[in-house]
Amino acid sequence: MLWQLANAGCSIYAPHTAWDSAEFGINALLAEKLNLQGVEPIINAATPEHPGLGAGRIGDLPDAMSAERLASLVSSLPGCRPRAVFPQKEVKRVAIACGSGGSLLSDGLASGCDLFLTGEATYHTCLEAEAAECAMLMIGHYASERFAMEQLAHELAAKFPAIECWASEQESDPVQAIDLP
Repeated sequence: MLWQLANAGCSIYAPHTAWDSAEFGINALLAEKLNLQGVEPIINAATPEHPGLGAGRIGDLPDAMSAERLASLVSSLPGCRPRAVFPQKEVKRVAIACGSGGSLLSDGLASGCDLFLTGEATYHTCLEAEAAECAMLMIGHYASERFAMEQLAHELAAKFPAIECWASEQESDPVQAIDLP
């Protein structure tokens, strides 16, 4: 596919993990969507030029709410299919790690999170959250990232008007729910 695009004169920018950890990247955008306050990276990688750089985000909700209610705040994201550990738990401090961000759960717990929001996590990560009595919300890998790709494409197009820029119009979540009879 890359050769076909290159032969057609099309450039590709795939920021993936860099956009996850950027100061105003995916995790920061999810924190903004949830109206978190006092947001900072879970794992700080700040530099003088990039003070907000780092993996994940953590911040506080304006008011405590259930994990289930929090799921409703992100349910408008394309492809969002929330699953939860402790969905009824009241939460205030939220850690965010988009995509397959389960590996940041321990860091989120160390930062005092009541809820860990990610795209997907392993079964054992869910058990770790349960043992720590931490709510966890898994909204789907695609849902946790796709909206930000569309926003990034829009921002790049605005900043570089001479370049035609768009997020893939054919990308979709490869994980599909099955409706059984």
